[in-house]
Amino acid sequence: MRTQILGTAALAAITGAVTLGLPATPAQADAWQPLKPVPFPAGVATDLTVASTGPGDAVAAAIIGGDVHVATANHGTWTHHTVVADTVATGLQLSSNGAGDTVVAWVQSINDKNKLRASRQLTPGSWSAPQTLVGDDLPVDGLPDIGVAGNGRVIATTAVSGGDVDHQLVVVEWAEGQAPGEPKVLSAADSWNPSLDVNAAGEAVIAAQYTGLIDDIVDVYVRTPGQGWELSQNAGADGNLASSVDVAMSDNGTAQVVWSAVDDGTYRIQTSRVHADGNVTKAEGFLSPADESASDPKVAIDADGAALFTWAAFKNGTKSVRYATAANNAGPGTSVLLPGTLDEAAEPTPRLSDHGLRLIQHHGSGKVMTSFRTGPQLFDSITTGNGFGQHNAVDVDTEGNAVMVGYKAGDKVYARFFDTAGPQVELTGPQGAQQLVTTFPVSWTATDSLTAISGATIIGREAAWNKTAFTEPAVLQQATGSPVDFSGDPGTTYCLAVQAKDAANNTSARTPERCTTLPLDDTSLVGGNVWKRQKEAGHYLGTVTRTDQKGAVLTRGGIRAKRLALVVQRAPKGGTLRATFSGQLLGTFALKGTGKQKLLTLAKFGKIRSGKLKLTVVSADGRKVAIDGLVVAK
Repeated sequence: MRTQILGTAALAAITGAVTLGLPATPAQADAWQPLKPVPFPAGVATDLTVASTGPGDAVAAAIIGGDVHVATANHGTWTHHTVVADTVATGLQLSSNGAGDTVVAWVQSINDKNKLRASRQLTPGSWSAPQTLVGDDLPVDGLPDIGVAGNGRVIATTAVSGGDVDHQLVVVEWAEGQAPGEPKVLSAADSWNPSLDVNAAGEAVIAAQYTGLIDDIVDVYVRTPGQGWELSQNAGADGNLASSVDVAMSDNGTAQVVWSAVDDGTYRIQTSRVHADGNVTKAEGFLSPADESASDPKVAIDADGAALFTWAAFKNGTKSVRYATAANNAGPGTSVLLPGTLDEAAEPTPRLSDHGLRLIQHHGSGKVMTSFRTGPQLFDSITTGNGFGQHNAVDVDTEGNAVMVGYKAGDKVYARFFDTAGPQVELTGPQGAQQLVTTFPVSWTATDSLTAISGATIIGREAAWNKTAFTEPAVLQQATGSPVDFSGDPGTTYCLAVQAKDAANNTSARTPERCTTLPLDDTSLVGGNVWKRQKEAGHYLGTVTRTDQKGAVLTRGGIRAKRLALVVQRAPKGGTLRATFSGQLLGTFALKGTGKQKLLTLAKFGKIRSGKLKLTVVSADGRKVAIDGLVVAK
C-alpha cells in the first residue's frame, strides 16, 4: 500500500543571515476546504481509496455496484469520471508515484477463477485496457497490494491457491510500455495477506504472515533494482499473529513493518525495521500497553525514514486510537493516545508528508475524523457530519497538502483537500546587475495548487557603496501582485527575495536572492574646474560630468567594492581614461563609440576591497570624456 510520498528537493532559502521573525521556511495555516462530491454515480461505494498524484491533484477509486470507478481531481477540483472495469470486482487497490504514474488494481472472477487485474492512467480522463497480472495459472486467494516506482514500474503481490498449492506468495512486475511479466514465487505456501511498498528508486519491501511453522512469523522480502528479490528474512512475531501485516518504505531505502500478535491472551503491537542494506532487525517486545487490546495496525514513512505508527486500542469498554513515532532507522518511542477520538474509533490510517504534515484518519459512530499537525503542536482535527463510516481514505502530496474521501451512506462519495503548502514562487526581476534608474521593477511568478495567491512580501538586504557588510534581511515592501516598483538609494547594492502568501494564509519559502546595484551619480566624484557639471536629459539622474582636457582627474575615496564600473557617454571622438584603485592600475579604457548610459567595467575582485578610485584622462586635448555614474557593487 502506498504509505509515503516521494522525496523532493528542499525549498531554497535566502542567502545570508536570517533575521528573527523572517522565517526562510514556509508557514502553514492548516486550511481544510469544504466537502465536495466526487463525480461518481449513485450507489453504495465500497473499497473506497484515494491517491495524491501531484500537488493538489488526486485520483479516487471505488467499487460501485461491482464496477471499478475512478475520478480525477486537478488543483482541488474533481473533473473526469471513468468506469475502468464493468465487472464484479473486489480487493480494490490504488497507487501513484506522485510523478505522473497511477495504477488501479482489483480482483475479478473470470471463468470462476479470481484474477488480479490492473489499469494504468493515460490521461486525466482515460485509462489503459485492463491487464491480468496474476491468476492465469492459479487463482488469487486474499487481498493483493500494489505500488509504483519512480520510473512507472508497477509491482504487485498476492497469494494464490489451487490444487496442491495453498497460499503461495507471488510478485509480478509491469514495466511501463510493456506487457506484465510472469509472476515470481517468493514463498511456496502458507503466506497470507502480503503488504507491499515501493520507493522512487524501485526498491521494494513485501511483508507477509507465514503460518508454516509451529508459531506464526512475519516474513520480509526486499527488492533491489537490477538484482531482484532477496530470500525471506524473519521479522519476528511473539505468538500467533492477530492482524494483517503493514509495511512502509522510505526513499532512503529503509522500511518499517507493523503487526499485532497474541500475548497472554491480549492482542499487542509489534514492529520491525528493514535497514538500507536489506537486513532486518527483528521485533523486540511490544509497542502497545499490556492492558489494552490492539487492532488495525498501520505505518507511514517519509522520504527521510521518519515513521508514524497507528492502531485501534480497546480498554475497559472504550475504543480509542494510539500512535507512536520513530526516527530514521530506529524503533518507535512510547505510544500515546490520540486526543479527542470518536466513539467506537476504528481503523486509523496514518500519513506523513516530506514537509512535516502528520495525519491520522479514523471512523466511528457514523463519522470520519482527520487529525493533523504540521509542527510540534498538538494534533488538531476536523470531522465529517453523520452518515460516514468505514469506507474512507486519505493521502498526502509532494508539497504537504492532503486529500480525504468518504462515502456517506445513502448519498454519495465526498472529498476535501487540506491546503498546508505555500505557493511556489520564482523571482524574475530585478533584471541586470545594475539599474540606471532609482525606481525599478521587482517581478515574480507565484502559483498555488489549491488556493489563489493573496499577496507577497519583498525581503532584502542592502549595502551602501562605502560599507563592507550588508544589513540583516528585512521586510522592504508588501505587494498584492507582480510586478511592483521598488525605490532605492544611489550607490547601494540590494539583494532581494520574495515570499508569497495564498488565500489560506500559507506562506511560501523565500526565493533565492537577486542582487542589483544603483550607481553613485557622477556628482559624487571629486574633480577640478576642468570638469563641467551639466544637467541633461537622457543621463543617469539627469546629470553628466564632462571634460576634453588631458590630465583631468576624478576621484572617489572610501570605496568598498567587489566590482567597479563606470556609466559613460561614448562619442565618435571619445577620449581615454586610466583607472587606478588604491594605487593599483586597473587599465586604460576608451570611450570611443556612440550612446548614453553605457557601462564600462573597470574591475572585478574576488572579495571586497577598500580604497580610492582615481580616473585620469590620458587622451589628447579635445577628445570628449563624459562620466555619468560609478557602480560600486558588492
